[in-house]
Amino acid sequence: MSDDIEHEFTDGIVCPFCGYGIDCDLHEYGNSGKEKCEGCGNEYTYEADYDVTYSTHCVVHEYGETRQFVQGDAAFCIRCGKCKISESTRG
Repeated sequence: MSDDIEHEFTDGIVCPFCGYGIDCDLHEYGNSGKEKCEGCGNEYTYEADYDVTYSTHCVVHEYGETRQFVQGDAAFCIRCGKCKISESTRG
């Protein structure tokens, strides 16, 4: 195996021996398994890595409420006046 081959935390499955890549579908390959490289013939294992993110919302108004008022550079919920509305939910 070469240390020069980028094979960890990649967008697809990459052979750690030769760098041969597979455009994979999680439903087809699953979370983990063993694969024989089509490029060099070596066997290796793979596992899917996940990056979890969280979103929080004000309990005063319904989820997804985008009505807002602007004060300076910040937008706030028009119902409670306290929680800031993120750039992604501004309507």
